[in-house]
Amino acid sequence: MKAKELAAQTGLKERTIRFYEEHDLIHPAMEKRNGRNYREYTQEDASRLTLIATLRRSQFTLEEIRQLLDHPDTTPQVFRAYSARLEQTAQNTQLLWKAASALDPEGLTPQALGQALERQVRTLALPP
Repeated sequence: MKAKELAAQTGLKERTIRFYEEHDLIHPAMEKRNGRNYREYTQEDASRLTLIATLRRSQFTLEEIRQLLDHPDTTPQVFRAYSARLEQTAQNTQLLWKAASALDPEGLTPQALGQALERQVRTLALPP
């Protein structure tokens, strides 16, 4: 099937499909005709893309997804690391929510916002 058909079947945009190709998560068959390369996707590609999209929506990183797909035997280890990251993110979000909910947004300046949050976020890592 062509990219447009694959996009319709999976609900993903063609650009998203190309993104996963560029990151070596899917490998469509290539056919050269008239000096051009044409991609041909299979039902297996569609299933793999659906899984990738589900994992991305669940906040798995591209590297974690690659690990899961290329080395299924590492699923327990990858899942444990993912769960720990989610737990840390939830704790950080709770901390930020508590600090933010105590602020009145009316008349708030970026400097005042930074000062109010500084104590709470000092120990948090910068996002990737």
